[in-house]
Amino acid sequence: MENRSGKAANAISLLSSWSANQLQFLSEKVDQETRSVLLDILRDCHSGEQYLQQMTTKQPFYRQQIAQQTVAQSMVSGQLVAQLLQLLIRISGARTILELGTLTGYSALAMAEVLPDDGRLITCDRIAQANFNMVPWGAKIEFRLGLIGDTLEQLIAEKWQFDFVFLDADKRNYSNYFRTIIDHNLLRSGGILCADNTLFRGEVWQLKPSAIPLAIDEFNRLVAQDDRVEQILLPLRDGLTILYRH
Repeated sequence: MENRSGKAANAISLLSSWSANQLQFLSEKVDQETRSVLLDILRDCHSGEQYLQQMTTKQPFYRQQIAQQTVAQSMVSGQLVAQLLQLLIRISGARTILELGTLTGYSALAMAEVLPDDGRLITCDRIAQANFNMVPWGAKIEFRLGLIGDTLEQLIAEKWQFDFVFLDADKRNYSNYFRTIIDHNLLRSGGILCADNTLFRGEVWQLKPSAIPLAIDEFNRLVAQDDRVEQILLPLRDGLTILYRH
């Protein structure tokens, strides 16, 4: 009979296509011994996430408030992604940012926080529940209400070109947004684009994914085959793609 560590290793291998938040569900469908192994893995995943957060710059109180007030907290980018975005903006010296997908303004405010005083961030969505006036750097943010495809057309007509783009909107349209941004030079040469949720709960590599992970997989493959960019897909939270525009 396999020892406990062997069972844990096998369980990890078998469950590699599932995210940690699905282990709890699985643990209720198996025998007691396997359930115990799965719960050990789940606790270890949670401990690892807590360790990452503890070793990362603490998120300020205003962002904690936004996260707590968001009904579906998993829909905000979170401390780790927000901190990485801030570091990329600082390192790249970005002065203009385009965000697709606003929601409660968590990531927009995080990015605007590290923009220079004359920096500008345009965020767009069909709806938003953001209060950009809660902090002084909210004045750097311009919110454009409407269909994102229409807003992109407006920005093209206005001859905008951005240093940094954060894609976190309708997942089904990631590929369309990417094509528009790159084909029409909304992201400048030397610019950076980050796309959130590009692993989508580990469903992108399933044999029969549903509509949203199928669209994300199409986007991932589109980016991987485009020689105008260099990219890396990081297993950070729900997957974060970072690409550099040649």
